[in-house]
Amino acid sequence: MTVPPPGPKTGILVLARHQNELAKDGLILNDARGYAAHILDLDPMLVSPANASLAAELKKNKYKSRDYSRIS
Repeated sequence: MTVPPPGPKTGILVLARHQNELAKDGLILNDARGYAAHILDLDPMLVSPANASLAAELKKNKYKSRDYSRIS
C-alpha cells in the first residue's frame, strides 16, 4: 500500500482509521466490562482463590492514580 501525499484527503484517511480503531476499542472495552461484571456477580469481594491474582492486582497503587496520559 502506498502512502498518499499530505493534503486534505490524507487527514480524512487518518481520521477514518482512528474511528475504526475507536470502534474496535469500544468492543474490547464492552467485552472486558461484561467479564468484570460476571466475575463480580460470582465473587463480589474477590475472595475466591481463582480471583486472588485479580484482587492482588487491583490492590496495587497504580489504580489510584488519575494520570490518564498513559492510556493507549
